[in-house]
Amino acid sequence: MSHCRKRWGVVAAAIGFSCSLFISAVGAGETGAPEVQIITPTPSHVVVGRTRIVAEAVPAAGRRIVEVRIFVDGERLAVLTAPPYEVVFDAGDSFAPRTLRVEAEDDLGHVGVHFSATRYISYLEHVEVEAEAVARRSVLVTVLDREDEPVLDLKPEEFALRVDGKPEILLGAARDLRPLAVELQLDISGSILPYLALVKRAAERFVNQLDQGDGTEVSLFAGSTLAIAPFSHDHEMTRSAILGVQVDPLKGLTVLNFGQVMATEFNGVGSRVYDAMAYSVETINVQPGQRSIVVFTDAFDTGSRISPTQIFDVIRRSNLRIDAVRFGKRGAGEWVSGARQINILRKTVHETGGQEWRIKKPEQIVPTFQRLVRQLKARYRLVFVADPKTGPRERYRKLQVSVARPHVRVLAPSGFYDGGITRAPLR
Repeated sequence: MSHCRKRWGVVAAAIGFSCSLFISAVGAGETGAPEVQIITPTPSHVVVGRTRIVAEAVPAAGRRIVEVRIFVDGERLAVLTAPPYEVVFDAGDSFAPRTLRVEAEDDLGHVGVHFSATRYISYLEHVEVEAEAVARRSVLVTVLDREDEPVLDLKPEEFALRVDGKPEILLGAARDLRPLAVELQLDISGSILPYLALVKRAAERFVNQLDQGDGTEVSLFAGSTLAIAPFSHDHEMTRSAILGVQVDPLKGLTVLNFGQVMATEFNGVGSRVYDAMAYSVETINVQPGQRSIVVFTDAFDTGSRISPTQIFDVIRRSNLRIDAVRFGKRGAGEWVSGARQINILRKTVHETGGQEWRIKKPEQIVPTFQRLVRQLKARYRLVFVADPKTGPRERYRKLQVSVARPHVRVLAPSGFYDGGITRAPLR
């Protein structure tokens, strides 16, 4: 009796495989081995934490079951001599697939065997397991050592997570190996034009650090925002668009891509940093993978329609990381509000678990972006369940992530919105 099959289904970008197989083990010419069935977990289950295994064994007529043996991943878990044939085991917190085997032996030594493999998932934000709708949340964090280099060998038990100061159950922690999906935002306002060649070189070097499977989108902003390279894995096209940006004080903006003029109309008056960030959140959030925004700017905002308070709200809902690559000198004489706007930029990126990166000299470009890409590719995905806050109004809940290892620091989002159990799109 075999009912082994593939189940293809997208669950937070994971493809599941499940299998169930019954085998009779008897001597030559003999028949009548016990019928065995694993009742739970079924091949559609995702097992994590304390998991109950329930089996059923039915002997042939005139015989009786003397022993039922339960195995998980080849290790014998229990030997049962009477029903109910069930046992509880700890499946861990990795959401890994489990191979189950149950053997039932009758009083004549005939053995029936049932194999089953549970489903696996690699990445999830919310998943429903059978009829129980359990709201699971995930967060991406980066852990750095004293030299600001990523720590890559952390184990799940080294992480601890608090929501609103209360310890929460951490279901899993593992390196997120999905490709990057990055929005590059290049400031070309008047205040940064003296640094434009440096900005272009820095953005090009950033793209050079990406892997083939990573995707990027490039936009320019000043008094408005303009996409010059759509989301693509073609890094050569992206680099060509970046290097083709030309700004003339009299003629305005020209973007050349492989020698072809792509854009000539652009509002270069003002510097709407917050508007540009809001635009990027909307565009990059539809892409799969580890989503990030890298903003190349001098931090000075003039004329954004969206306020600092509003941009904080937008990014808190985005579940992505923002890094700011800042050019220029702090507090130049003509910028009365310079220090305040720099602090707003810093707070914005820190809300997402990102960083501010300073570029003062051309020789800083390559090492800076090597470090940035290493950080983006070294994030851990933590999966947890937080007690939902029910009610008509949502709340912003503070998140704290710590690691039980000395001399490290954790870059993590500051929190998340919760208005009860909500379902988020699976990407």
